[in-house]
Amino acid sequence: MITRRAMLGLAAAIPIAGARAAASAAPCEAPSISDIPVRRTGKVEVAFKSPGPQPNGLQATPEGLWIIDQSA
Repeated sequence: MITRRAMLGLAAAIPIAGARAAASAAPCEAPSISDIPVRRTGKVEVAFKSPGPQPNGLQATPEGLWIIDQSA
């Protein structure tokens, strides 16, 4: 069984080992921006106005739905 400390140490070491291997490899050219697929999105539809300025969540209770506001 691996301990949490050993697992986190291993997870921290993996990017370092990958960076060393990439530094010793031959450089490659960056992909062209026109080759990256792009998905178009539609217009945002507001379903209802929230009572607060920054709604961030929804909570269901026996009394009804409560809108969680992000601002303090």
